[in-house]
Amino acid sequence: MLAQLEKPAHYYIIQLDGRTRLSLLPLGDLLDALPGNDPIAALRRFVPMALGRRALEMETRQLRQMLERRADEASTAAAHARQRLHALAHEAGYRHTADLIMANLHDIPAGAAQVEVLDFYTNLPKLIKLKPTEKPQRTAENLYRKGKNQQIEERQLAERIVRREAEALTALERLEELEQLPALAELRGLRTWRKQHGLDPAPAAAKAATELPFKVFEDRGFTILVGRNAANNDLLTQKYAHKDDLWLHAKDVTGSHVVIRHRAGQTVPEPVVEHAAQLAGWYSRRQHDTLCPVTVTPKKFVRKPKGALPGQVVVERERVVLVKPGNPFDGVDAL
Repeated sequence: MLAQLEKPAHYYIIQLDGRTRLSLLPLGDLLDALPGNDPIAALRRFVPMALGRRALEMETRQLRQMLERRADEASTAAAHARQRLHALAHEAGYRHTADLIMANLHDIPAGAAQVEVLDFYTNLPKLIKLKPTEKPQRTAENLYRKGKNQQIEERQLAERIVRREAEALTALERLEELEQLPALAELRGLRTWRKQHGLDPAPAAAKAATELPFKVFEDRGFTILVGRNAANNDLLTQKYAHKDDLWLHAKDVTGSHVVIRHRAGQTVPEPVVEHAAQLAGWYSRRQHDTLCPVTVTPKKFVRKPKGALPGQVVVERERVVLVKPGNPFDGVDAL
């Protein structure tokens, strides 16, 4: 005769080794204790709890990874900007060289490839390279223009350092809050906290990519669209872009139109603008330049004159940012 198995006194829902389990023993962290006389009721209680906690664990892990990535990216960007600013501070400026050329015009022979002058800033000799086919005055004019761009770059770098260091600190503070958040006992609490701090998951770029014939990138919840050619640029700017979208283009050269899609009630963060500007430089004839000036303006200030060639537009109001051309999403294929 077979012995009848004794029913357990309780079923336990526990957290053990990072997983939610149904157990006959109260091991690990005890989440709930259920009477042992009804295994079906115990399963009905366990299954939704396990699924909810699995979703909680997954979303917590994703949030942690996102915040760690943001902190690392912002810290790295701030460090690179600081290095560049330090290098600029220790270089003889373009304006400095232009001043020396203008002060010594009468001593520069026509067609000279270089000239040595006394640097009145340091009281030391300085060798200046020239273009034999270009008048020294024109060389000085170009240097003054580059000097103005360098001043703009220095100001933007200083602002970038402050902004990116603040972003890194904020991300680290959020990470600390995440680890200590008492509401993590419930998925709803995590999602409320995430929404309060603007950490909702970015909308999937894949959906946009199936609908839009452009290169599509996602950055901090904002969609960036990049035109593929002149006709495609027209389609992007004239048909798809909304008047409140941000429009970007490498200045004074041919290249892709870039659009950052507007999100109601939200200002586009500067890191997103910088990344879009890098794309505008990368998908232009300035791709291999050290620095690229990029026009940034709301789409409502971009118009296409009657009879203009494909891709040609007129910008009525703009600001210019200087960036290093590149694909900040390198390793993530555009959709």
